[in-house]
Amino acid sequence: MFAGLAHERSVDGRVYTSPEVFSAERERIFARCWSYLGHLSEIPAAGDFQRATVAGRPLIFIRHNDGQPRALLNRCAHRGAEIAGQTCGNAQRLRCPYHGWTYATDGALTQIPRPAGYSGADSPKTGDPSWALPSYPVESYRDFAFVRLQCDRSAAPLEEFLGEAREALDLMVERSPAGKLSVAGGRLAIVLRCNWKVYLENLHDGMHPPQVHASSIGAARNASRNGKPPLEASWVASNGQPLSAFGQLAVRCHPGGHSDMSGFRNEAGGEDSGYRAALDAAWGARRAEQALTRNLHNACFYPTASAHPQYMQMRRLTPLAADRTLVESWTLRAHGAPESHFLRNIRYANTIHSPSSLVKPDDAEAYRRVQQGLAGVSGHVSQHRADPGEAPGSAGTALSEEYVRAQYRAWRDYMGTRR
Repeated sequence: MFAGLAHERSVDGRVYTSPEVFSAERERIFARCWSYLGHLSEIPAAGDFQRATVAGRPLIFIRHNDGQPRALLNRCAHRGAEIAGQTCGNAQRLRCPYHGWTYATDGALTQIPRPAGYSGADSPKTGDPSWALPSYPVESYRDFAFVRLQCDRSAAPLEEFLGEAREALDLMVERSPAGKLSVAGGRLAIVLRCNWKVYLENLHDGMHPPQVHASSIGAARNASRNGKPPLEASWVASNGQPLSAFGQLAVRCHPGGHSDMSGFRNEAGGEDSGYRAALDAAWGARRAEQALTRNLHNACFYPTASAHPQYMQMRRLTPLAADRTLVESWTLRAHGAPESHFLRNIRYANTIHSPSSLVKPDDAEAYRRVQQGLAGVSGHVSQHRADPGEAPGSAGTALSEEYVRAQYRAWRDYMGTRR
């Protein structure tokens, strides 16, 4: 039924607007895929936790006292109240604020107020696994943690699921002189007024920047008229490159809907000689050069995350409704690198990814217009654009929509599975 809405060269507009399609996507795609939870550096000590939502389920991403991360359902077994109310924190025990039922950091029920009031064979008891908080499998790759809600024996382990797209995560770790990253600098978040697929379809789109970002490009160019432009202005102005330049950016499609794109800002090391010296000392000049010249701009880990290795950014996508999507982004600090390297990446995040930047509102308005237009009349939307001579599933460029078609091949595979 649902898989028939997406064809190789076009999709029915209902895949973006239908509440029924959205509900099915939660169960058939987001609950079955490995979904990005966060970085292990966000929960360094026992009891440290972060909240997340996957496939509509509220989760607690927490480190147990055995050192292992857990993903627990944030719902008390008594009356269903959310247990953790804060976005993050530390809790040596998880106590429901409604009636005081208490759980260990692995989800085990440890305390019930007035337990003598319960009777019968199926009544709640401390230590009874059937009354514990449901726990979902968590796996990590290079300290990037993912969760899978549905335990299917045929499901691939995380590393296999990520496939060749994991190069982006490898690259970020290898750009740390100490081989270690940690989240720092806070969280940026924006609720986009569009379907989650509209956002993913824009990740490698080289056709839109000169058009959508015309006003911010003009402002950046004006700021550059008198002498050397500030770094922020050069970042924004680079969106104004001719389409022929975007046509030189390779986009690779990987199995499962994953993809990545080479960058039009090749400055992983910038002009920071201290950072390059730290990398040379740690990895050797040859390996450091390889890490800095591998130019990946955006990587998509379908369907829940994307990375920006050039500026150490990680983003998580949470669909809220058919026409609402939460996108959060974090900057990662490269251990062993000078502070100037981290501050440059923070400046980039604030310039490009912040909801109040010159760039992000342009994209958000474009997404809103797409959603608004699709909501009015049903019908097919074209995904035809291709590079000359391009074969399905092959590497394209930022002027091709092959990666979008690859996303819909994965979408059809998931949505065509009847449950």
